[in-house]
Amino acid sequence: MPSLRDNEWKDWLEYAEEDRREALDRFSHGKWREACYHAQQAIEKVLKALVIRIGIFMPTHELTELIKIVEEKYKTKMLGVTVSVEEIRKLTLHYYASRYPNATRRLRIKYNEETAKKCIEAMEKVWSVIEKYVKTGKNMGR
Repeated sequence: MPSLRDNEWKDWLEYAEEDRREALDRFSHGKWREACYHAQQAIEKVLKALVIRIGIFMPTHELTELIKIVEEKYKTKMLGVTVSVEEIRKLTLHYYASRYPNATRRLRIKYNEETAKKCIEAMEKVWSVIEKYVKTGKNMGR
């Protein structure tokens, strides 16, 4: 397990914000696969910023796992309220499918406007809930 600096979460937040901007930009330019990849990365990194802020590092790309830790430690509820488990499961798949042609085929994902729109919507739903926790440290679980 890597050692964490006190403010390392800020680096993760900065990268998450960049990925969020990139997801929105790629969507606006019709780059559907890239929009999905950056939407997944934005949520993974902002969730990791939250868990790193309380001293936990999770080497995973599984968004559901990260959300469950955030829900527990920050005393909030997202899955089934703000965003469905299915939306998060599908968003997680884009970590692999958007980067590897064989994964895209195996998972039967078609990158088009509808797919990218769903990725952006899931990203924005999660972002709207967790942004305040990252910036303010509200409801810290430690």
